Amino acid sequence: METSSDYRVSSTPQLRSIIGDPGELAPKKVMGALDEMATDFIRRSPFLVLATTDAEGNLDASPKGGGPGFVAVEDELTLAIPDRKGNKLIFGLQNILANPHVGLIFVIPGTDESWGKYFASKIGLSQDAAAKLDEMVEHDYKHNL
Repeated sequence: METSSDYRVSSTPQLRSIIGDPGELAPKKVMGALDEMATDFIRRSPFLVLATTDAEGNLDASPKGGGPGFVAVEDELTLAIPDRKGNKLIFGLQNILANPHVGLIFVIPGTDESWGKYFASKIGLSQDAAAKLDEMVEHDYKHNL
């Protein structure tokens, strides 16, 4: 099969001519901080995908989950996302050390909605966060028996 560059999109104006401009409400989804609706959605979500990129631009998307509320909303700019023991490959965490820009997509199964945001991130662990994570892991373990 022969390929042609006639079908390639190579500029934003060309892309806009195909896709069109966003509707009136779409730009309102772009926010600098978490609002009440975003915070509520995150607190109800039992699942997210964390997208990271390493220093060379290689991508990783890592599923994270727990019960609703497994992600703690610390404030309008800070989320505490537990990293449970899994395969211990730590690709996402290593990527954050190299490139702090991450993308998050939160999902509530059984609904048609999702919520996503791009953040600059840091890795940290406080005693309070560690205690909360231990409590959540213990609760999840008991809940799943």
